[in-house]
Amino acid sequence: MQKYSLQKRLGPYTLDKALFQHIETYINRNIPRILLLNLEKGKENPLSQFINITVQKPHSKEVFRSIDEYGYELFDENIEEISVELMHNNAFNFWGQKVIVLIMTFDIKSGFCDMSIALNDDESREKIYTIEKGLRNIMSRNKKSIPLARFFSLR
Repeated sequence: MQKYSLQKRLGPYTLDKALFQHIETYINRNIPRILLLNLEKGKENPLSQFINITVQKPHSKEVFRSIDEYGYELFDENIEEISVELMHNNAFNFWGQKVIVLIMTFDIKSGFCDMSIALNDDESREKIYTIEKGLRNIMSRNKKSIPLARFFSLR
């Protein structure tokens, strides 16, 4: 077993409920297959009990198991950030103990995402890059374009 972790700043993205639904679906459908997790067979969302969605406001926060529990399609101006967290310890796996921690924090105003993934597994580096690539592909639908003029000044 190897330990590997990755931290990246991604974005900016247009943030809506559908983006978080796609991220949840990716986590539930792809991560168990990538990591060969020994989970309950036939369960549509096998990692859902290990996922937290946190909606952070200036003086409070709401925590959900799924973004579907959030009652609105869009996020209002009082929301500062939304975090998607997966923490799973597959201690009784046939192939040995596998631990994954995935934290994605989206800033509502800027649209940027701070993503951290840590994994204890065989070939952990390759698996983390596979997960990152899959998540970036899902999020690419919501990618905002940044005008190149912001990076260059003409004089």
